[in-house]
Amino acid sequence: MKKRIICILLFFCITLTYTFSNKYVDLVEDKALGFSFTNAFNDDYMVLGLSYQQWFSNGLGFQVVAGGGDAKYNIDPFYCAEIELQKMFYAYKLDNLTTTLYGWLNTGYCSYLDYAGYEYDPKTDNYYTKKETLSVIGLGLGFGVDFILSNNFSLPVKIGYIASYSSEDDYMMNVSLNLGFRYRF
Repeated sequence: MKKRIICILLFFCITLTYTFSNKYVDLVEDKALGFSFTNAFNDDYMVLGLSYQQWFSNGLGFQVVAGGGDAKYNIDPFYCAEIELQKMFYAYKLDNLTTTLYGWLNTGYCSYLDYAGYEYDPKTDNYYTKKETLSVIGLGLGFGVDFILSNNFSLPVKIGYIASYSSEDDYMMNVSLNLGFRYRF
């Protein structure tokens, strides 16, 4: 985990050096559809979702992601939804590559089934798996870098912290990593 965080921070340092070395690009209204892959809430949950992102001329934007995934440790597939407020700090262009740096604040909700043990049914003389529905809500804060190729395809990379609370009364604070692919129109 420590090596992974160091590699991510090194990547962002190199990216920021590149970003600040080029000329400023005017902010324009921009919309994008794509896929988002998130290491959500902790290492046990990997979410793949569809995303919609929109930037406004004042540098504010938002993103909505809805998806599902699979988790480790005998948890059934689950679904997640999140909404994110974004603020673009810088945008630079060099030929067909535009790089943007932005901050984000998001909130999300996940729901999944968890195994709660076994129960005996005397009518059928069988045991069956008992499941319970669990929920997790989270609030996150971080920054991201978006690489836009040929003004149409973008590859966002985001990192930040997410504080979450589950229906089992568990509080967690974890690093969140998000990768994506979007088509801009």
